Amino acid sequence: MTNRDLSLLPDQWLSVSINELLEFKYGKGLPKGQRNNSGQVDVYGSNGTVGKHDTALTLGPTIVVGRKGSVGEVNYSPESCWPIDTTYYIDEFPGELPPKF
Repeated sequence: MTNRDLSLLPDQWLSVSINELLEFKYGKGLPKGQRNNSGQVDVYGSNGTVGKHDTALTLGPTIVVGRKGSVGEVNYSPESCWPIDTTYYIDEFPGELPPKF
């Protein structure tokens, strides 16, 4: 955001970097052979859902951001999920900040 853009914000608003509000965590590897595809938990890669598993890595609603392949691709999971190591994820949201915001 440029200084000119900042002048358009209401006086009560603050300009901050997203990493000042949210913690981007690294996804964890989960090779296809280690996934339980009959599980109920979505497994996310950089492009979205890539399979299922029986264990979640995240705490609840999750924003998943591609960091390899489809860098910057954003996906939203309303449930706990498993973001693999080609992603960053956010699963903790301060105060009353809605994850879909």
